[in-house]
Amino acid sequence: MNVYADLYYTRPEARRIAGDKSDVTLWRWEKAGIFPRRTKLGPNSIGYKKSSIDDWVKDPQAWVEKNRPEQAA
Repeated sequence: MNVYADLYYTRPEARRIAGDKSDVTLWRWEKAGIFPRRTKLGPNSIGYKKSSIDDWVKDPQAWVEKNRPEQAA
């Protein structure tokens, strides 16, 4: 039993939720701050927090505004 199953989406699940985008596209979106960042779960696995992905799905623009990093002056 995976203890993270109820807390994280797997990479394929996140790709499907994002509209069947590629791994590279998700990575670029993460770097640009327009998609939730992945979390390292183990030496060979990553996951995406379900709460962040679910918030992004509800309103992507609001998620970006809420999670945008502060711009250096």
